[in-house]
Amino acid sequence: MSDEMQHTQIAEPSLPESDNGQSPGQPKGFWGRMDDWFGITKSGSNYRTEIVAGLTTFMAMVYILMVNAGMFSGVIDSADPYGAAYIATAIGAIIGTFLMSLFAKMPLAQASGMGTRSSYTPF
Repeated sequence: MSDEMQHTQIAEPSLPESDNGQSPGQPKGFWGRMDDWFGITKSGSNYRTEIVAGLTTFMAMVYILMVNAGMFSGVIDSADPYGAAYIATAIGAIIGTFLMSLFAKMPLAQASGMGTRSSYTPF
């Protein structure tokens, strides 16, 4: 038997690929790009879990917008202090969340804290 016959290798089966180079189980289009960016399926999650988490986060952000606006409306000298505080909190949350999603590649919402300086007690 020659050396060539002894060193034959068995080819491993490969997964069939779709037209765009993705495996058949991977979503295409917008959801595929979202999965690639955030690594949803790679981290063991699924879209349903992420959507429920997003709705929960949205409700928490709505609460933060209203409570922060109520807290700061007394210290803003404006014709509509509640509206001004609401818009300022919303703009800060939008910018913070957008930066977190782009640079950290994590779908985490950012908003201003609701603690006050008077509740701080140094050691």
